[in-house]
Amino acid sequence: MVKRVGSMRFTAYSTVVATVPAVVQFFVMESAESLHLPGAVWGYAIVLATVSTVLPLFLQAEALNRIGANHFALIGAVGPVSVAITSALGLDEPFTGVQALGGALVIFGVLLVSLRKG
Repeated sequence: MVKRVGSMRFTAYSTVVATVPAVVQFFVMESAESLHLPGAVWGYAIVLATVSTVLPLFLQAEALNRIGANHFALIGAVGPVSVAITSALGLDEPFTGVQALGGALVIFGVLLVSLRKG
């Protein structure tokens, strides 16, 4: 399906389809009056939704299209490791030896698989 319609269009369609149940749930559980918010709140919400949801979805779709599913999956495996490290460095989150060992194993596995294929 992705090859037929293109990665960007597929991402747009799937995002719209995923949004519909969320909107329906909102209106089932909340009144329309809860949407009466200050303009600044709406501005922040739009920026937050665009930067943290929409933009990453389209960047991932383009990366998947350019480098292929195998490389994309390998790079994606490093993501949780980088989050743990940057959280420890920037937010003073605890980072234990077990986490370091697990991260090293993940990176070693990614390197092992990528070297085998290359």
